[in-house]
Amino acid sequence: ASPAGQQRARFVPPLPWARAPLLERLHLDDNSVSAAGIEEDAFAESGRLRLLFLSRNHLSSVPPGLPPALEELRLDDNRIHTIPLRAFEGLPALRRLVLDGNLLANQRMADDTFSRLYNLSELSLGRNALAAPPANLPRARLRRLSLAANAISHVPAGSLSRMRALERLDLSDNNLTTLPRGLFDDLSRLSHLGLRNNPWFCGCNLAWLRDW
Repeated sequence: ASPAGQQRARFVPPLPWARAPLLERLHLDDNSVSAAGIEEDAFAESGRLRLLFLSRNHLSSVPPGLPPALEELRLDDNRIHTIPLRAFEGLPALRRLVLDGNLLANQRMADDTFSRLYNLSELSLGRNALAAPPANLPRARLRRLSLAANAISHVPAGSLSRMRALERLDLSDNNLTTLPRGLFDDLSRLSHLGLRNNPWFCGCNLAWLRDW
């Protein structure tokens, strides 16, 4: 982020990164960067960039042309409302993706948004407008999944199947009244489960969860 007393960045041209090809970490938090302010080839010469922080800006979409070496991408507290097909394509090293505090809804995200992020270990989607967990979540290495503070009222059976590496799951502060039986059967490593502040209907359909 810009030092105190300096003008905030609004435009991200490619030239600065071309002069710093060994750059590994870039913090642009708390600026006024918008999607229109990031040129398509802004990161073309940033082949070693591993951490990119763009929290608390004015982004309405995922920046294009993200460098393939990225391991952590923070886009929280922006205005992102749509994630198109292949928005995260070509990011094989990405391990942590933070999208909290945006305007994301299920119908405005492509079905394969996260499915090809094979090395992703942490995905945070809190404080959005999701009505259900996103389709085709990455399963092999995902360890932390936050879906807190959305509008989730339904978790389809099988949506968490084969997530055998998952250790932390947060479904707090949603609109859940029940969950399908056996939802957590594959989560053998789950050690932290957040379910607080949901309007649960504590009837027979939810008895399995008490027993589990």
